[in-house]
Formats: sequence, C-alpha cells, structure tokens
Amino acid sequence: MKLLLDTHAFIWWDKAPDRLSGRALRAINRSSSEVFLSVVSLWEMALKSAAGKLELRGTVRERVEVQLEENAFRLLPIEPAHVWAFDQLPGAGGDPFDRMLGAQAVHEGMVLVTRDARVRGLRVRTLW
Repeated sequence: MKLLLDTHAFIWWDKAPDRLSGRALRAINRSSSEVFLSVVSLWEMALKSAAGKLELRGTVRERVEVQLEENAFRLLPIEPAHVWAFDQLPGAGGDPFDRMLGAQAVHEGMVLVTRDARVRGLRVRTLW
C-alpha cells in the first residue's frame, strides 16, 4: 500500500507516535507499505516553525532527513499533474496544504494518513 502522511501524521510519528491511531501505526510499520512525505509538508512545517507555531526535536530538515534514512520514507515532489488534480477536487477554499496533499494522494493512487475529517470531503482515500 502506498501511504502519504499528512503533515500532522508525520510530526506525531516523529515526536509522539502514541498520538497516531493503532490502525495508522500498523499501516506505516507494515513492511509492504511504501510511505511518502510530500514536499508540501516540508513547506508547511518550515512556515509553522519559522512563525514559532511548531516545535520539533530539531530543525525540519534534521527531522525529515532522520525519518527518510531510518524508516525509508520517500519524498514526494510537487508535479504539474498534482496542480491539475488540485483544481479537480470538489469544493473551494479550505487549507491549501490539505488540498494539495489530497490532490497528490488522488493523482498518485495513495492513501492519505490523516486524522482530519475535512479532508474526507475532498473524496480522498484516507486511513486513520
């Protein structure tokens, strides 16, 4: 299964895994799962960190690099096709980071690991 971590899911995985659901933890830990972190989440974390709204166990770069190495997470870049998929999601407005993660998940055939119920309104396959 191809999983795309929502930003909060990545932060909790790294900092407080007990905040993740048992189902999410099992899916991320499953050896057959491919786990991705979007560049969108890096951007969101960098913005929140710079504004003093996010505290990690190091810099965003350090925490991401550790997780990529230790857990074989893969980075998902933002491609033009993701932007076109963003435009096809139902509704308007909402958090642009969530919408882009949803668009990426839909376009790439991934399951978005998220606790955010609002994302489900985007018709994205989710797991929590």
